[in-house]
Amino acid sequence: MTVEPRLAQPAREVSDATDPNERDHMLRKFGTCAAALRNVLHQDRLANEVEFLFIESHFQVVLMAYLRWKRKQRELPTEDAASPPLKHDARSGLILPW
Repeated sequence: MTVEPRLAQPAREVSDATDPNERDHMLRKFGTCAAALRNVLHQDRLANEVEFLFIESHFQVVLMAYLRWKRKQRELPTEDAASPPLKHDARSGLILPW
């Protein structure tokens, strides 16, 4: 796997996160890229150090952004106050209410 220069470049300078069409487009591209990466990883070939660091650093960036977004989503008031909140257990993860 060679790292193409365009992969290392930042995303579009201006992206409107409030535009539903833009979000849909970005999520579709993310899904396509995730599936392509899955296919590469399923080949079980050895990666060189640059490839490994490239993948690791991008996972970290996505994970940090996702966790920040997820935390902000939980701070927003829910429309259905009757539904019980989801609980987490440090040992087993998510505890579902049913």
